[in-house]
Amino acid sequence: KQVRLSLHAHEIDFNELKRFLPQLEFMGNRLALDLETQGEFGELDIKTLDLKSGELEFHITGTLYNLHMPSELYLNTKFDRSVIYSPDAQALLAGISLPDLQQLGRAKLVLTFVGKPLDFQTQLSLETEAGNVQTNGTLKIGGVNGLQYKGETQFTGINLATLTNNDDLDTRLNGSLQIDGRGVSLNDLNTTLDVRLDSSLFAGRPVNRTQLRVNAEERSLTANGQINVGTMGAQLSATLDRRQKDSPLFSVVGTVSSLNLEEILQESSSNSDLSFAIDAHGTGLTWGTLNGEFLLNFSPSRYREYRIDSSTVLLAFDQRNPQRKQLRLSSNIADFSLIGAFDTEYMKDLIAYELLNLRKAVSEKFVSLDSTFGTNVDPTELAALEKKLAAPREHLNTDFSLHVKDLEPVSVATSDRTFNGIGVLTGTVRGNFHNLSITAKLNVDDFFYGSADSGILIHDGTATLDVNNLKPH
Repeated sequence: KQVRLSLHAHEIDFNELKRFLPQLEFMGNRLALDLETQGEFGELDIKTLDLKSGELEFHITGTLYNLHMPSELYLNTKFDRSVIYSPDAQALLAGISLPDLQQLGRAKLVLTFVGKPLDFQTQLSLETEAGNVQTNGTLKIGGVNGLQYKGETQFTGINLATLTNNDDLDTRLNGSLQIDGRGVSLNDLNTTLDVRLDSSLFAGRPVNRTQLRVNAEERSLTANGQINVGTMGAQLSATLDRRQKDSPLFSVVGTVSSLNLEEILQESSSNSDLSFAIDAHGTGLTWGTLNGEFLLNFSPSRYREYRIDSSTVLLAFDQRNPQRKQLRLSSNIADFSLIGAFDTEYMKDLIAYELLNLRKAVSEKFVSLDSTFGTNVDPTELAALEKKLAAPREHLNTDFSLHVKDLEPVSVATSDRTFNGIGVLTGTVRGNFHNLSITAKLNVDDFFYGSADSGILIHDGTATLDVNNLKPH
């Protein structure tokens, strides 16, 4: 049976209408609607469907098939000359928490949708004040494979500063993204993702020949990346294998050349030229289950005025024996080891809590004598740590050792005055948040702090610390 409908309704006030139709509670603001349709329920032509609210505009044409059979509904529609303006979209759909994207300006939209609601092909063109995007893809939801997708996106002039309201992220990104696969979680993911950038700018630095390729299949994931930003070049490969659920495997290998931290941190004091290789591998994805080695192998580099001929930094975790866990860090600056029964995250929080309490106690005792001892300890941060530490019943029983070999690199990185030293710190940590005991012994071979004119020199010094039954108050 032929259907012909012509509807022109301007100044529809949803604030009034939802008094009679509570189901429209999520709607707000005013809407103008112009609709012209003709055909049958099996094939209904939308000659005109115009929706306007403020600066928000949708102009829709196309054909709807099988309206009388919802399971067979098929659409062939096009949004043309449409405009999305975030403040008006938020006002119209006031009951839905839409993100505020006013910084995108009046985004121009062209969109085609062909297919069923859960199995369709779409093309999209979006022009915004933060850049332009063109997408062509297919999406199928449901069935044996759950979620299937394939698509390609081209983007030009993407400015992250506009998107995030952060001027430090001023960019002009040009490139493409391709994806083909099925699934979402690593358990059922079978996907290939390819991202490319070229002829772009990131924080004022040129970006050339940058690519990331990710493959996921059978609970394993591999990623290969090539990055060229400013003077820095990097090639990295990473793998994650979760086929053994209780003991996932990971690895990261690669090289980084001519890394200038000044460009990343936006601080002239961090001017550097660092080149190094990375080799990390092991099992476990949490601090409590981590076992593996992380190696940084520096080739000739520079940090500020300090020259690095060659150096290695090795961090190793072995937590297979809960009563004799081992954490080792070795470098040309110092060697550190922690051996015994401990929880890494719990111990980190406990040390942070005790140091905050120490700062607070010193400040309260001496600030009346010298205002420089005044310090601001956030009571909220202290209370949060106390609550976090009070609940678990962890028990620490560990020995630690720190062998300081050369502090000059630390001096160059952190201070305007020179310091250096050689010494060994050993000790124990026993107990937990509710009752903690710490012993430590420091043997200083040599230590100097100061300048060419004045300073402090310590030779063959010894200091000991013995704290018992330290409890929260």
